[in-house]
Amino acid sequence: MDFESQDPLAYFQHRLGETRAWCASQDWSANPAEGLRTALFRPSEQASVEQTFRGYGGFWKKTPQQRQQIVEQLALKRAALLQEQGIPLLQFVKPLTGGRLLAFTPDGTLSDGAAKLATQGFVDDDNLPAWDTWIWYVTNDRVSNLEWWRGCNSYLLSWVPDVLVEVIEAGIDVNLEECIRWATDLDTAFIRQLKQAGLVS
Repeated sequence: MDFESQDPLAYFQHRLGETRAWCASQDWSANPAEGLRTALFRPSEQASVEQTFRGYGGFWKKTPQQRQQIVEQLALKRAALLQEQGIPLLQFVKPLTGGRLLAFTPDGTLSDGAAKLATQGFVDDDNLPAWDTWIWYVTNDRVSNLEWWRGCNSYLLSWVPDVLVEVIEAGIDVNLEECIRWATDLDTAFIRQLKQAGLVS
């Protein structure tokens, strides 16, 4: 499935379904930090913000479109493994329940590690969420509210299972630069579309 030729909302819903199904099929409750970072999905050798999403070296310097490709490549691997293992997608009921969508802007992180401790490793030292939960990298979608996000026009959306919502909330509270926020906090065109379609909680 080529994300560039698909209806964004329909494609997002499909990727969300795959992400939820994968997370529900894995035994990660004892250790979300490792259990939600399947080695096969590792997006880069180090899988850090510096190397995967931002970088200061020529090879690792990524545009928002390249970041989108990284997330798409991960999603394709996950989709293939779901099919190979015969894991069905979860029935989707609107409005979205059973978890929440987390937004992260790699351009705003201070990489101080505070949220890593608070979230039991769900986000790493760079505030990058566990990659099994990645759904979509949004580009060309300017954030018009939130002081730290104002002017930002690209961000990662991840799935937070219901049992981790309180833990992630604690991480958001200690994240001084506010680079991780619930998707519902963002005032953007795409998030408004997701809300209208019942695809965000």
